[in-house]
Amino acid sequence: EKHDFIIHLNRSGDCLLKDQNINESLEALTQAYINDNKIFVKFDFEELSDVNVALFNSMGQQVTNPQNFSVSNQTICLENPGAHGIYFVRIIKGNEVVTKKIYL
Repeated sequence: EKHDFIIHLNRSGDCLLKDQNINESLEALTQAYINDNKIFVKFDFEELSDVNVALFNSMGQQVTNPQNFSVSNQTICLENPGAHGIYFVRIIKGNEVVTKKIYL
């Protein structure tokens, strides 16, 4: 059996993604952050994708209704729960689930 390998010793950007055989994870393609007391979720998908986003408090209680979005490379603003604390943003895309911790 023959295997071909490409070894990158520095990042020049000239290797096509299909040659890199990299599967981007939902964790790597999403960010959750606070700006001006608002909760934002940033997506970095190459194609339009359906996601479900929900917000939970530190006790695991859902504090906002889950919302469905069709997103690609964009940022959405979530409803502010109205109280300071630790929150978790759950993002579901297909069969992938990721949870991001934020401090409000």
